[in-house]
Amino acid sequence: MRDIVAGVIGGAAALAVDRAVGRTMPDTRTQSAAAGLLTAAAIYPVARRRGFGNLTEKVVLLAAGGVVAAAAAMPKQRTQLIAAGWIAHAAFDAAFHDNAEVSRIPSWYPAMCAGYDIALGASLLVPAQRAPSSRH
Repeated sequence: MRDIVAGVIGGAAALAVDRAVGRTMPDTRTQSAAAGLLTAAAIYPVARRRGFGNLTEKVVLLAAGGVVAAAAAMPKQRTQLIAAGWIAHAAFDAAFHDNAEVSRIPSWYPAMCAGYDIALGASLLVPAQRAPSSRH
């Protein structure tokens, strides 16, 4: 039950963040999501108690960088690639099972992150609504 609640909270947070970015800075929505994807992938290796991540975490971080680089090189598919990267990151979250002796990641975090990842990835596939113009 705790994981479901954490996933719902993560999903709601993602939708709130995407809506705010989409309404206030719609031209940077995908770029913001790309930076966020790299940040999400870096959290796990940075949270290691010793060293910088295990092999899986390093591969996931490199893969996220590859998705961002591919998106930068393919403007027509940019948003879809970043969305796919977010959704794929949820699989990593679901597989994460370290303990407090190895990682500083709290036990509820992977489920929250997976909810965030899936909701943000899906939300990116829907065009942002621009904020109403204040000009008359």
